Amino acid sequence: MSTSTRPDDLKADTGGERPVSRLNSASSPLRLHLQVFTNDTEFDQLAADWADLLSRSACNPLFNSWPWQRAWWQVWARRLELQLHIVAIYLDDASGQLLGLLPICFSPRDKAYAFLGALPRSTFRSELLDAIVDTDAEDAVSDQFSAHLITLLGSAKFHAADVPRQANISRILQQLSPVGRVLLLGHTTMAEDTVYQVDCDAGFSHYVGTLGKNSRLKLFNRRTYLKQHYPEAEVFEERLTDGNHHGRPSVRFLSFQPAFDRFHRLRWNKPFLGQDGLDFQSCFTDFCEHWNELCIDLPHVRISPLISVLQHQRTAVSLLYDIVAGDTRYNMQMGFSEDFDKKLSLGTLHLGYAIEAACEAGLRHYSFLAGTGRLAEASYKTHLATSSSGISTSCTAANHRFLELMCRDLARCALHTVRR
Repeated sequence: MSTSTRPDDLKADTGGERPVSRLNSASSPLRLHLQVFTNDTEFDQLAADWADLLSRSACNPLFNSWPWQRAWWQVWARRLELQLHIVAIYLDDASGQLLGLLPICFSPRDKAYAFLGALPRSTFRSELLDAIVDTDAEDAVSDQFSAHLITLLGSAKFHAADVPRQANISRILQQLSPVGRVLLLGHTTMAEDTVYQVDCDAGFSHYVGTLGKNSRLKLFNRRTYLKQHYPEAEVFEERLTDGNHHGRPSVRFLSFQPAFDRFHRLRWNKPFLGQDGLDFQSCFTDFCEHWNELCIDLPHVRISPLISVLQHQRTAVSLLYDIVAGDTRYNMQMGFSEDFDKKLSLGTLHLGYAIEAACEAGLRHYSFLAGTGRLAEASYKTHLATSSSGISTSCTAANHRFLELMCRDLARCALHTVRR
């Protein structure tokens, strides 16, 4: 394997060659070609091919997108002293079509490779990460990734955080086999979590009818109370990348920061996102504009960040930061005035308007993502969601590094038992 300095240089012999049937063709099999990209210039040049590949994959279109991972890299790469290692698989023919991407980085401090956005240390959480693979070439591309990863495991572990069930990376890791002196010892699951969502296919009225009495009261029925006692209250949305505003999307995003910050300090006793998180989301919203220009003919991977505002007398009393990507609207952050009216659960009421907007827009899901609210034992997500799916964090290592993982896993299990 060699490292190319140009993503469009597709002819170098940089990886093992494995046959794969030509996509959308019945002619003879062609060969695959592997490249590794290690700098920001190459990262930027991958954007258009990245968008096209993501549209041909089954991966989550938000967290696996170029703007999300490029923004994450821009904010945390230097601060965490990371080394870029994007593995790309191309058809080795005149088309040079991109068939697979494994966007990872190396942390010398942790001696680990990890997905961009999923380093073991604390950054803004990315969920549903995966290797991005063309669905028509899954087996051949997975073989290439497995062969490459086994060469990396000789000196480091591989950390796969918050990956979905049936993920491409799970199949890739299961295919790993010893090569040379690299003795693969094992793979351990370090944590599990649940992603919650509302299914919008049947419409908002049907969804409201499925809720329990208390949840239905907070999310929908209290609208009557709101209109009677606060007739000036209204809900509106500002899309940050709709092209109808002057100025950068990040400027519009940051204009809501003081209100978000006020709500978060009152509820959580900490600022909204923190400076790193603000920098990340600002970069992300700006990159989305460029991404959407590349996705004019790929509407199902376009990304639309937005702010939903519930205001009274021209003052925001509740804010939602949501992102629409593919067929799903994701709730990223929320904040509200807890002392506005004790009879109103403003956060839940506002979520009801957002879910209704998702249904009316023809989206399939409104996602609360993983995690819990302030009271984990009474998470609003479990009461409002109609479906859920599992995600897990795992680590794969070889030789002595797996012994380290086993010790950590045993210590974690022992601590969990003590706490119970």
